[in-house]
This record gives sequence, C-alpha cells and structure tokens, in this order.
Amino acid sequence: MLILGPLPDKIGRKPLFVYGSLVMFVGAILSAFSWDFWSFLGFRIILAIGMGMTFITTGTIPTEFSVTKYRGLSFVFIFIFYTIGELIVIFVSFFYLESLPSGNWRALLFWTSFPVLLSYIFGHILLKESPRFLLLKGKNEESFKLIDELLKDNLK
Repeated sequence: MLILGPLPDKIGRKPLFVYGSLVMFVGAILSAFSWDFWSFLGFRIILAIGMGMTFITTGTIPTEFSVTKYRGLSFVFIFIFYTIGELIVIFVSFFYLESLPSGNWRALLFWTSFPVLLSYIFGHILLKESPRFLLLKGKNEESFKLIDELLKDNLK
C-alpha cells in the first residue's frame, strides 16, 4: 500500500483497477502451473501485487461515484462479493480436494482464477474514470459530462 498508494492519483482509478485485475489473473493462473515451491511463491507474489492494485481502488471508486445516501450500501455490495468469492472457492474445492496431498489443487487454482478475469473484462468495458480524478487532471469538460451522465442515471 505504501508503494502503490499514490498511483490512483497519478494514473487514475480505472487503469489501476483494470490492470490490477489482469495482474491478479496472471498470478493466479500461473500458480496452477508452478513447478516448485519458489515458482509458486513468485506467482502468488504477483497475485498479491495485483490484489494491492485493486484494493486501493475498491474503496475509492464507490466513494467517488455514489451519492452520500447510497455510499454505505455500495460498499456492502462490493465487499459482499469477496465473501461470495470465498464461498465459491470452498464449493469448488469439494470437487477437487478430497485432501490437500491427494487432491487436485492445480485445478482448484486454475478454475478459481477466472472470476478475476471477469473483473478485468467488465472493468475495462463498463468502468468509467472517476470524475474527481478527471477534475484533478484538469479534464473539466470530460468530468462535467460524466457527472451529467451519472445524474441522469441516478435520477431515473
């Protein structure tokens, strides 16, 4: 967090979230193909870097996009997906891990890495840059246009 913390204000919230999701996916998928402890550790470190990139923006994006009235609810919806993801891993592990030494941990890592790929795809397609970031970068017209779009969507 100390190293990655300033990045959202420098490169933007969307790129950090999107590319963080991609780094997470790469680290997760490569973990399934690790050949020894050290390669596994290295791939998990890559995954952790991606997690750090996305965690920084996970709290920032809903804060800057939601009105005060719904801000708390937006956090609940975002963080409930972490819990749902953990439950999915537990469910999938029933199919692949009868026990850790004899189970197929590679398949478990492989299949449970795909939700973060969806984060990358949908984040790239649907996520807009934060109006606050755009204002900080002097892109006032683009920021006001985005705010108008958000108001129209929220006032329906």
